[in-house]
Amino acid sequence: MVFTKDDLKKIALHGDQDAFKRMFHQFYGKLLGLARYYVRSNELAEEVVNDVFVKVWDKRQKMTEVKKLESYLYTLVKNHSLNQIRFASGYQIMTIDNVDLEIRATHRNPEEQLLSKEMLSVFESSVAALPEKCNLVYRMVKDDGMTYKEVAKMLDISVKMVEKHVGTALKRIRLDMDDYTNQSGTNFKNLIYTGLIIVSNLIF
Repeated sequence: MVFTKDDLKKIALHGDQDAFKRMFHQFYGKLLGLARYYVRSNELAEEVVNDVFVKVWDKRQKMTEVKKLESYLYTLVKNHSLNQIRFASGYQIMTIDNVDLEIRATHRNPEEQLLSKEMLSVFESSVAALPEKCNLVYRMVKDDGMTYKEVAKMLDISVKMVEKHVGTALKRIRLDMDDYTNQSGTNFKNLIYTGLIIVSNLIF
């Protein structure tokens, strides 16, 4: 079940554990991807995210003051990751090639409403194949509705770089979808492009 604003109130006002579990399952994968971006370690990233959720639960009464949950959680993970880096200089560092982002959309997006199940599978595979940082930026913008400026600030990169990553993602997705339609003999290109245009409009 998708986490909602009502669930946030249930957590803050009533300490609803089921609602908290829904929040955990909805955001854990994406927060883990962000933590890995900074600490370059699977184990340490899991520790960071788990610690953040513990802190959120401990301070759940203040959650009613949160205006944008995604940005709030991303900020907590970023800050905690940077703190961990300062005290983990001896930690084994992972290379980017070994990082497996587990960032999956957990709600219905515009393209999901437009593309068939098979085409959606191709779309998700294309997104999963994006380079690590490109994948992370694309998910933060598309899934979480963050602006280019918010993502740039969160990842300490320029807005131009965010634009570049999103542009690269859309170009690769479009090429993969083109290949799919050519191989399958379907005539869904207009539908695909409509979906990508909608996504592009949402994230610019």
